Amino acid sequence: MDTQLAELERRSHTLLEEIKKVGPDLKEVRMKLNKNWIPYWLEHTHEFRPTTKMPQFRFTDDQVKAIAAFIWQQGLTSPPLE
Repeated sequence: MDTQLAELERRSHTLLEEIKKVGPDLKEVRMKLNKNWIPYWLEHTHEFRPTTKMPQFRFTDDQVKAIAAFIWQQGLTSPPLE
């Protein structure tokens, strides 16, 4: 029984390593970021972090505003993390 449990734990660890990370969890965006930074990040992705895997999208100004507002509005409104 212990051998089977150890094997299952090994397999689950291997599977978790294979899961590709799509992007950051943005639920705590309000606790971590200044909302004025989000549009800049969307428009200047590679200037902010040249090694990022996030593509540089060609958003219009209205699209940037809408996406930034959506990200901000979806964030939790809890107090800031320590």
